[in-house]
Amino acid sequence: MVLQVEPQDHEEGISSSSSLDAFLRSLKSLLTRRIATVSSHPNADLDSVASEAIACELVNNLGGLCCVTNPEGVGKEAREALELLDVTLPQCAEIQNPADKAFLMLVDTSTEVQAAKVLRDYAGAPLLLVDHHEVGSLARLSTVSLVISESPSCTEIMAALMARAGVRPSRSVATLAVLAILVETSALSRASATTFDALAYLLRSGGDYQWALGRVQKTLEEPVDLRMAKVKGASRLLASKVCNDIIVAVTDVGSYEADVAKALVVLGADVAVAIKDDRMSVRLSRRASARGVSAGALAELLGDELGGQGGGHRGAAGLKLSAETNNTEKLKQRVLSIIANHVARSCSRRER
Repeated sequence: MVLQVEPQDHEEGISSSSSLDAFLRSLKSLLTRRIATVSSHPNADLDSVASEAIACELVNNLGGLCCVTNPEGVGKEAREALELLDVTLPQCAEIQNPADKAFLMLVDTSTEVQAAKVLRDYAGAPLLLVDHHEVGSLARLSTVSLVISESPSCTEIMAALMARAGVRPSRSVATLAVLAILVETSALSRASATTFDALAYLLRSGGDYQWALGRVQKTLEEPVDLRMAKVKGASRLLASKVCNDIIVAVTDVGSYEADVAKALVVLGADVAVAIKDDRMSVRLSRRASARGVSAGALAELLGDELGGQGGGHRGAAGLKLSAETNNTEKLKQRVLSIIANHVARSCSRRER
């Protein structure tokens, strides 16, 4: 069952949504007989680990047991924040948690490829999903999923669930959540009304806004390897102009593919794709979004055409190929052709 909050309901405040109540009923029902196993996408970022931390505290407050598994690791920024705030995520590897006594709760994840290992490890277990991407394959696979694609972060959905349940996170987890929201919304530049609802709830729960803001400001200076990746990405790009004023750019990098794709948009691209091994990151400009182009739809299209699975938001998405390529230049040319043709067809339909 896919529980979606419509845009108009999201603007009025998701904390009063009946979808939250339906999700909480399903969660409480499973907790009477199973342990919650919480996980997210590979190289879990701040939004992911904050959502995991809130999920476990929610489960504990509801009288259940919870553990976290990130089989493909946690990102550096998230790992440092956990250490600084002394937040410990209970690890599933340290307890007896077999699939026949567990249920999965995936957060900040939209496709089966992103959760492939944990889905294999807990095959047959009930699956709950909380996500803020466009509806992907995981939502259709889940027992119950709460998908709010209008939400700038997954953390604020988890905060709304906790508020709806009438419980509060610990001070350290509340601060972690505030930091995650600030980072995910680019210091609130992409915030919605519900973002501020979530922040108010987290601050009332003891979250330290000044600490979180200071942490964000400390990370504004980009490391030299990130700057080098952006320069290399710009030097290797292929570009094409479609619909008279839409620029499509495709490049390859050895790291930081998401940051490089965003940098290409700042440089002037309307649709930017950065390839790293078997992964791709897709970013759109506001101009492309206004023309009806969706990064999530492009990632799905590329997955269908190239072999793999992708998904994400309207403005940002990711893709994982089934296998790495041995000819990156050929892959870049094919990606450029697929996207340019798709965008051109979209323009033609809009002109009719």
